[in-house]
Amino acid sequence: MLKLPFRRRKEEAKDLFDEDFAPKRKVEGLEALKAGRLASLAMERCASIISRAGGRDAGSGGAAEAARELLEAFRPVCDKASLSTASGNPAAWWAVYKLIPIATVLMTILLWVGLPLVSLVLGVLASLYAARVLTCRPFGCKGRDGLLNVDAVIEPEGEVRKTVVFTAHHDSARMMERGRDGLLTSLYLPVAQFLMACLLSLSMFVGDIATGGVFSFGLPQASMMVMMLALTALTPFQMKLWRLVGKDSSPGAGDNLISSCMLTELAHYFSWKKGNGEGLKSTRLVFASFDGEECGLAGSSAWYKEHADLVDGASVINIDCPLSLSDLVFLTKDVGGFEALSQPLASHCAQVAASMGYKSSTGPLPLFSGATDAASAARAGLEATTLMAMPLQTSSSRIHTSDDTVENLDLKTLEAVISICIRIAEKQDAGLPDDKPQKVSALDDASRRFTLA
Repeated sequence: MLKLPFRRRKEEAKDLFDEDFAPKRKVEGLEALKAGRLASLAMERCASIISRAGGRDAGSGGAAEAARELLEAFRPVCDKASLSTASGNPAAWWAVYKLIPIATVLMTILLWVGLPLVSLVLGVLASLYAARVLTCRPFGCKGRDGLLNVDAVIEPEGEVRKTVVFTAHHDSARMMERGRDGLLTSLYLPVAQFLMACLLSLSMFVGDIATGGVFSFGLPQASMMVMMLALTALTPFQMKLWRLVGKDSSPGAGDNLISSCMLTELAHYFSWKKGNGEGLKSTRLVFASFDGEECGLAGSSAWYKEHADLVDGASVINIDCPLSLSDLVFLTKDVGGFEALSQPLASHCAQVAASMGYKSSTGPLPLFSGATDAASAARAGLEATTLMAMPLQTSSSRIHTSDDTVENLDLKTLEAVISICIRIAEKQDAGLPDDKPQKVSALDDASRRFTLA
């Protein structure tokens, strides 16, 4: 009987690969790989961790348990595997969803009583805090010391000349109460009202300066009355923003535990290849799963500082939300489009995917769409991109909800992501140019098998 993947020992892993992964045919430069088996094992591990750890808020006991189980999966097959701690403050991160409603209501009241200067000061302070959160540099990041990162290393057969880092995150986000219109009335309209209050505060303050009534109480000028009535009418939407983020955490299968579990299967695969004398010749592989991605990239930010020597000059491939193969994209900008990633690396990865028959694109994360751990790598001076497989313009209806479960993952998408990652590492090691696109072959067994050049 096959043991759960996180219980496999090194010799058992070798037997498993020898039996299930031994290529049935070899053509010069070609090898058949049963990527479906790797994807299935990753899903099995993901379901097992969620069944015990549940939702995994950053720094929680569930996130720590997930990190330890990932460590036990890496340990038998990697040259090194370890845990490291980081600090983060989820409360400081999620506080912005409470701060904006409070600030907007107070600013509206202050404008009605004729104190636009006080309203403007309040709006500026709230905007500064929100900007820090939006750019993943929140105030109060030293609140909680319980974040646990896990990393593992497979050394090449020869001298290290290159390093490829594959990363993901195992914490999960707080659940969001979206309406039928998605985030329109629960996020975008409340934020628009807050910005409207800031502009009205500035305009009315300038008007008060002109009339010499900066600190005089009184109703707004008649010319501003229509705008004030419109601002007030939008106030009920602030309650939707207040309730948008709950206290419970999502199961977080697709965002993003499955990606961490795929890293363990990639490690098993490359360890098996190395054991057969077919390992990477000069490329060190580093696998890292971070805590605290959902609260300002706290875990990855600390990890890159602590492991600067290990990843010096590395290429970083972060995996996040591998949900839909038709939406495969390699990011060129992160943190809502404000943080530049590596355009050459993203293009190279897209060309590798194309050479295997997968259509993909490169592009930035849209405004207000969050951030990924690739941003921490870029801030550390490394070439980095994020592999995503979900629509960038609209959030998946399952992300950050109770429906983000293993049952809703797509096996073919996971197969493709694993195959692409393997091919990227092999190309980096061999220093091969990008191939011309070639078709992906499906053989006659139950699991799809991908032909890698």
